Amino acid sequence: ACLLTAPDLRIESASGSLYTPKFVFRGAADLAEADAAGARITFELQAPNTALTSNGLAIKIPEISASGKLNRDADRHISLTGSVQVEDGGGQFSGLNARIKGVRAKIPFKWPAEAKTEKGSISIAGLAYKDMNLGGLTTSIRQTATGFVFEGRHQSSLVPNLKMDFTGESRLFKVPSQESTVRVKISRPAGAPEIDLGKLMPEAEGFQINGKFGLEGDFKLHERGFSGSLRADFNEGRLRSAQNKLALEGIRFHLTLPELPRIRSGPGQAFQFSKFSLGDLNVEKGGLDFQIESARSFLIEKMHFQWCDGQVETQSMRLSPGIEDYRITFYCDRLNLAKVLEQFGAAAAEGGGTVNGRIPLRYANGKISFDDGFLFSTPGEGGKIRITGSDILTAGIPPGTPQYVQMELASEALKDYDYSWAKLNITSQGDELLLQMQMDGKPARTLPFVYRKDIGGFVKVEADAKGSKFQGIRLDVNFRLPLNKLLQYKNIINMIQKSD
Repeated sequence: ACLLTAPDLRIESASGSLYTPKFVFRGAADLAEADAAGARITFELQAPNTALTSNGLAIKIPEISASGKLNRDADRHISLTGSVQVEDGGGQFSGLNARIKGVRAKIPFKWPAEAKTEKGSISIAGLAYKDMNLGGLTTSIRQTATGFVFEGRHQSSLVPNLKMDFTGESRLFKVPSQESTVRVKISRPAGAPEIDLGKLMPEAEGFQINGKFGLEGDFKLHERGFSGSLRADFNEGRLRSAQNKLALEGIRFHLTLPELPRIRSGPGQAFQFSKFSLGDLNVEKGGLDFQIESARSFLIEKMHFQWCDGQVETQSMRLSPGIEDYRITFYCDRLNLAKVLEQFGAAAAEGGGTVNGRIPLRYANGKISFDDGFLFSTPGEGGKIRITGSDILTAGIPPGTPQYVQMELASEALKDYDYSWAKLNITSQGDELLLQMQMDGKPARTLPFVYRKDIGGFVKVEADAKGSKFQGIRLDVNFRLPLNKLLQYKNIINMIQKSD
């Protein structure tokens, strides 16, 4: 029997160090007589308050021990059995800003390894990233002839109803090509409560999301480094922010990263939604095809959606961190003109008749602007428009002036107007959106205005007086609208910039 004590044991290398204030070895040998082959050795190792540091990793283990038996049978075959135990371990990963605590483990070992060995366990009471408590983890582990196999589950404390199952194998004893493989499966049901994204990212404060989420990943760690693939699906999703008047419903997307650690997806990844609203803007049945080209480059291959009963598409666009100037053009097909005016916040309107064209949009230095956009009616096809609440046309014009009367007449005409052609120019000046509407046609009813030769213009008459039936009027009407009121985009752009 023997007892070995080594105080202040330290092992150091260029990559890290191992320190224990007290290392204790207890052993006993039961040897047979000289002419017999059998023998037995039992041992126990203890290294309380062990500390390990290596490349941004700092681990402390208050209690760690190993015990086992070394046997030699009558045929002089040697075998080793035992286990390693850890209690209340913890550590910090400064590079990842992550922490673990409450680590407990019991890992049986055997040599030579047999087809079936005793199962062990590893548990972590707390996983933390930055200031977020991620939850705990439980794992079962079993030795094999070439290493270990394991399986476990992580139940999230941060995201309700999110669970992660994983399985893997570590071939530590396989010479010369040691490697480890892990398969991860993450799932969250559609009926789970909303997730407050502000708890995950401070810049996303006020945003909530829910939906059915699934992720599968296969990872391999080998002598050449790390490789793997990842597949993610999100269905029945909804993103909303009351503060920004934003709602994105019916979200569906699929993402594949086949070449990890290279952050590059396959082409033609799909993102779809059933309805999107931002401020007074509403679109439906949209989607985009995209590709993640690298960790710093995102390519929108194509975007399309329904707006104002028509179709809108865009060309490709590349997004990269640090770029402050983006331009994108929306190509519009058969949009309802009355609904376009409503969507831009110009006036409450209804009617038939469609317009086509393009709307160039620019995002530069934190601001959105429109540049020389236009929508025009199909040649040979007219329409009808009815605008209510058109008092905006006379706002700020002194009553009684010729200009005021002209705007009054235009306002009355637009309450029920049949047009043969229409055009809408869309630009922005500073923080204002400027809509210049030109129409040619005639009012569908008599207007309460008469022409007076003595003043060379029209005057409004009383309601019971006979007005005039106009056979044709060309209207040129300008609307000035605040961009920030039209689009509640500022906080969303700030969130995207900070997440980059």
